[in-house]
Amino acid sequence: KSIGSGIYLYLSTRRGVEMYGEQKFMTLMWGLEAFHRAVTKPPVDENIKAKIGRILDAVHPKDKRWLASRLSTPLEPSLDVRIYDLLKVLPLGLRSDELRALSETCRTIRNNVSHFGEASRGHYVVDNQRLSDLFRAMSYLYHARILFETGVSRDHIRWIFCGSFRSSIIKSTLMTVGLSINEVE
Repeated sequence: KSIGSGIYLYLSTRRGVEMYGEQKFMTLMWGLEAFHRAVTKPPVDENIKAKIGRILDAVHPKDKRWLASRLSTPLEPSLDVRIYDLLKVLPLGLRSDELRALSETCRTIRNNVSHFGEASRGHYVVDNQRLSDLFRAMSYLYHARILFETGVSRDHIRWIFCGSFRSSIIKSTLMTVGLSINEVE
C-alpha cells in the first residue's frame, strides 16, 4: 500500500531547509492527515449518510449539488481524532488522556493558523518555543508511526524511545508537551 504524501510531507520537514515554525508545524499536520487517509479506511456512518440523504431530498433540485458537496466533509474525522488514532498504536505505553490532550492542542493550533493566520487565539497562546516543542515531539512520534507502518518491530521502536542513546532526549521532548512513556509495557 502507498503512503505517498504522508511520508513526503514528513520528510520535507527533515531536509534541513529553513522554515518558519508555523510552516514546519503545519506541514507536519498536513502530513499526518495524509498519512491517516492512506492507512485508514474512510469511516462509514450510515446514520449520518441517511440524515444527509433526507436533507438533500428536502432541498430544491437547483441547490442539491452544491449542498451535497458541502455536506460531504462531516464523514471525515477531525485532526485530533486522526492524530490520536495514528499514535495510540505505538508500543510506547502512552497514556490515553495525555495523547488526547496533545492531539487536541495540535488541532487547535493548526485551526488557528489555518483560519486566523496566527498561532495564538483566545486562551490558547502559543509562543515560538511551544510551537518548536510540539513540532519536535510530534516529529518523533510521526517517525515512529512511519516505522511501525513499514514493518519495523514493536520492540525496536520501543528501544528507540526507551533504550537508545537518544532516548533521554526523546523522552524529555515528549515530557515538554505533556506525554510520558510507560517504561514497562
